[in-house]
Amino acid sequence: MLTALAPAAGKILILLALSKYGVDNSNFAILLNTSSLVGVFATASIGIALTSNLKVNYLGLSYSLAPLLFFGFFYIDHYWELLYIFCFSSQQIYRFKKFGDGSPLKALLSDLTFIIAHAIAIVTLEFSIKNISIILAATTIPQILSLSLSIRSKANKDPDTSKRYLYSGISNLSSSGLIFALPLIMSSMVGNQYAADATIVGTIAFITSAIPRAYVSSQIKLAANLDSLESIIIANKKLRVISALSFIVGATFVFGYDLVKTNIFLFLYGIAVCLYTAIGQASSLNANILMLKGDAGWLLKWNILISATVATYFTIFINGSKLEFIIGTLLISLLYAARLTGIKEKAYDRSLYK
Repeated sequence: MLTALAPAAGKILILLALSKYGVDNSNFAILLNTSSLVGVFATASIGIALTSNLKVNYLGLSYSLAPLLFFGFFYIDHYWELLYIFCFSSQQIYRFKKFGDGSPLKALLSDLTFIIAHAIAIVTLEFSIKNISIILAATTIPQILSLSLSIRSKANKDPDTSKRYLYSGISNLSSSGLIFALPLIMSSMVGNQYAADATIVGTIAFITSAIPRAYVSSQIKLAANLDSLESIIIANKKLRVISALSFIVGATFVFGYDLVKTNIFLFLYGIAVCLYTAIGQASSLNANILMLKGDAGWLLKWNILISATVATYFTIFINGSKLEFIIGTLLISLLYAARLTGIKEKAYDRSLYK
């Protein structure tokens, strides 16, 4: 649990430290969310190989960093930002692989190194993207070398490997990635002044989702074996209760944060994010079942539908008000609820079970 919470807690500490030292953290919050989007895709692409007990190859690694090329168009003249995104993503891949290798302490050490690198840049140097990128690169190079040594250069014999890398990465990006994309959308709609606070509030929701995620992780072997539909149904009932509790915990923390900020907009945003995060986690066990049985493409279609609908809404209301932004965030919860029902019907197909 501690290793799962460390990255999210680190982001909050970094943004709060920047604020304490009088640094404008809004632009850095945008960069942090952009890096997280690339990281979400990267870890899922590598994750499908680990889940399937396949070694990660160079093809998979190149796919996992594909979004870096996309964001490169936006940061084409900002070399230090690109370096930061690359180092951030590499660190995320490294920590995820260590989890897959059964070395959570090495993953935690990587997270602590990441936080310390930022602390050095904030406390001892004049904070800038250039300084933090150089320090982060210095601490990430050993991790990149470690990854390189563990990667198999030959292509995997599974002909569908590359497709599965992409399906998993895009699916995770279009679902979990929303929590990092929303602060970027908010910056376009209502201004950068809320970017850091929105990142913190979203990270709070992400932290509380670690509770149902930990439960799902404990049930992955059950999902992989597909021994009994009844046992899956019982596990899903427990997951729904845990997800509801995670929403309550998240909403409580958001309320406490709002007592300090006294901003009703941030409070409503935090509640909306906690709600769709909890609903998403409630379907995560069934989503893993579909991924493990080779239905990643079906799941991908659902996630792309959600992302396309949300993107269309925010494109229409890109110059909209704070209320329209909150409505758009609540729309995600409705779409996730529909996805929960669809995934449940697919995962409860008795023909899947022994």
